[in-house]
Amino acid sequence: MWIIGLSLFEASGSCPGGISVYPYAESFESGAAGWTSGGTNNDWQLGTPAKAVINGAGDGITSWITGGLIGSAYSSAARSWLQSPCFDLSSLSRPEISFLIFWDTEYQYDGGNLQYSTNGTTWQTLGRSTTDACIADNWYTINAINNLSGLATTTSGWSGTVQATSGSCRGGNGSGSWKRARYCLQELAGESSVTFRFTFGSGTTCNDFDGIAMDLFEVYDLSAAPTSISFQCVSSRTIVFTDNQLNCRASRSWDFGDGSVEPNNASTISHTYSSQGSWNVVLTANHSCRGTETSILSVSTLSFSAVVTPVSCLGSSDGEINLQLSPATVSGLQVTWSDPQLSGSFVNGLSPGNYPVTISAMDACPITDTVSVLLNSTAAVQPELGPDGFFCPQRPGLLNPLGTYFSYLWQNGSSDSVLVPNQEGQYWVRVSNAQGCFGADTVQLALNCLDEPVFPSAFTPNDDMLNDFFQLYVGATTLTAWYIYDRWGHVIFKSTDAADSWDGKGFPEGIYLCLVEYISNDGSAKELTGRVTLIR
Repeated sequence: MWIIGLSLFEASGSCPGGISVYPYAESFESGAAGWTSGGTNNDWQLGTPAKAVINGAGDGITSWITGGLIGSAYSSAARSWLQSPCFDLSSLSRPEISFLIFWDTEYQYDGGNLQYSTNGTTWQTLGRSTTDACIADNWYTINAINNLSGLATTTSGWSGTVQATSGSCRGGNGSGSWKRARYCLQELAGESSVTFRFTFGSGTTCNDFDGIAMDLFEVYDLSAAPTSISFQCVSSRTIVFTDNQLNCRASRSWDFGDGSVEPNNASTISHTYSSQGSWNVVLTANHSCRGTETSILSVSTLSFSAVVTPVSCLGSSDGEINLQLSPATVSGLQVTWSDPQLSGSFVNGLSPGNYPVTISAMDACPITDTVSVLLNSTAAVQPELGPDGFFCPQRPGLLNPLGTYFSYLWQNGSSDSVLVPNQEGQYWVRVSNAQGCFGADTVQLALNCLDEPVFPSAFTPNDDMLNDFFQLYVGATTLTAWYIYDRWGHVIFKSTDAADSWDGKGFPEGIYLCLVEYISNDGSAKELTGRVTLIR
């Protein structure tokens, strides 16, 4: 059972005796409740319909209907109406009406619509047959009803029957059942005196139909629609926002919370933030029916800085990363390293290398970046004794690790910065710097007192496995390059490696010249020349 809305019979502003308490719902189970009928050939009646098509009330057992409760036709040449009490809508910010309606009339010629008046004398048709679904439901079936002329200027309305066309009587487009019609009263918001009336118009023929019936008339204030904003990250600073109420928006304005406001009716919009922060995104939208609605979404853009402690020495694992996250108060803030052994914003025990990390949080766009841990600038302690070589007791040299260090330790226990080798074999040194970083190097020395290259004066490349190749012996010197020239001064062989040899193939017997470029033991660049005879 529906609760009947209260009626005030004393004066209430400019709507004397009208309705001012809402929600209002009238199903006429206790009588007419202030509704009246009139007009030309009026046959509106309140009761329980028992006709061929309309054979019951829409709510309860009582409703209004034209053509009587049991008749098989409605009046000819009718121009009648069913009028409501006066409604004071000034307390409603989003007024809407709804009612149950059933129509069974000759299509196009007979039917009715709903009108309103704010002064009691001038009536306007409410809506059109093309009214947007955001504003109304089950609103009118035709743009013009012929026999509403004289009763309404705009004759859009409900017209049609479940019966098929018969002769000159046009059929089709009937409701077939009770329909709930709804209309958003944007144009009447704030009005203090509004009266409604259902009209009905008929011709003089083809009236053998049930007519129009109405029940359960309601007036109420709509609540704001349950709206929300969602977002999707394009990057750590660029976000796409979506109004989840996609339909029935007359306009939108987006406030991104960073001072940027954009009037844009698009339901999806992209915005790029110039810095990190937490932002309240506010969507102000004008709903076609419900008026202005506001949705708020809190979203954050993240950033971080990294304080990195470098690795102190080669071979050590004492590097550290301390991430400073911003904003630090975002809910669900989380640091995820690609190395599953690491966790949190502070990690230590690190070797030199690159460490990928992702910063994420609830209602925020994640950041993926890489933090590099380097060696301390003083970490590289790398003494250099040079390549393996020779030593000669008659011309002793020095082993020098090429650098200035805090401490030295040689294989013989010496702590001097240099060492004089006295025998062939392996030598090593271990050094440290003032920061406590260590380094070491090893060199192998062979006994050799030869202080200039030597080579044979002849060779016999005849494949007898004896003296088949011409080869140098550089001794303790350092070879730079060596050459073989023919009698005309042409270079016929060249090498920078003392291990290479000349096989003489393709060349005749004769005398050739050998030139050797080398570095002597005292470090000076020298040349050695001599003749070599090729014998077959």
